[in-house]
Amino acid sequence: MPSKAMTIQIEMPADEKALTEFVRFHDRVYEYRAARWPASQRRQLHILSGQPPYDDRFETRCFVARDAGTIVARAAGVVDRRYIAHWNEPIGHLMMFEAMPGSGDAVMAIIDAACEWLRSRGMQIVRAGAEGLLDAPFAIDEYEMLPPSILRQNPGYYHSLLKDAGFETERGWVDYKIEVTPALIARYESMLEAARRDGFVVAAVKDLEADLRVQHFTRIWNHAFARHWGMAPRSESEVAAMFRGFVQRRKRTRDYGDCLPGCGPGRSCQRAAIIAKQRGSGAGPRGSRIGEAELAGDCGA
Repeated sequence: MPSKAMTIQIEMPADEKALTEFVRFHDRVYEYRAARWPASQRRQLHILSGQPPYDDRFETRCFVARDAGTIVARAAGVVDRRYIAHWNEPIGHLMMFEAMPGSGDAVMAIIDAACEWLRSRGMQIVRAGAEGLLDAPFAIDEYEMLPPSILRQNPGYYHSLLKDAGFETERGWVDYKIEVTPALIARYESMLEAARRDGFVVAAVKDLEADLRVQHFTRIWNHAFARHWGMAPRSESEVAAMFRGFVQRRKRTRDYGDCLPGCGPGRSCQRAAIIAKQRGSGAGPRGSRIGEAELAGDCGA
């Protein structure tokens, strides 16, 4: 009788239909949750298909593992040219990793395939769960709450899958939260007034002209995170695309009711609200995220 590993098929989706199935697998993994963030299908397909403004930055190869014809795991191998140039490190990225429970054999096979491809592109190490346009660090201790849309909501079993595949914890991130009180608001307003008295103009990003908004944000972001571990500079065209996405989300948000707890301006809160209502959830998510981790493993020589 063939072993389980022998029944796993690894495919490399490349056309629009196959890439769409790759992206939507995320929703199948998380469909058991009463409230969740759906896949950012439009943006992810834009990047994975190599469209501007990402075509001169990323080289990607997607992988899916099928068991009896059904996808049970996925991952994307990513070569981030700008990251490599910025840090002078031959590090490839394993992004968009998702897997069903009990898919250990499939995960091993898909990570082996992704590492082999990254090795062929000159990469010596692969990092999973990196901050970036396609991914975020893995949650390591709070799995039930609905986090902000830019963070992961992964199941706890991902740790054993990734560690069994050879990854090790590399860095830890902490997400801090603070209660907004009248005293804190008054302090904030006092700081704004002091800055204005000293001749500074404090303006909301939305109130700036589009070109100026992009220029200022890009310059400040890249300066602030120039030596921040794992981060790579962003181009003005990437930032412009990000702002266009925010505008589209805000327009769509007006068509829906109240947001779920944890949502905020500029986040795709209407997506989670729709799903929560469809699932019949009457209560918001609970708990608080207090830690996240990045994983890194040796790709081999």
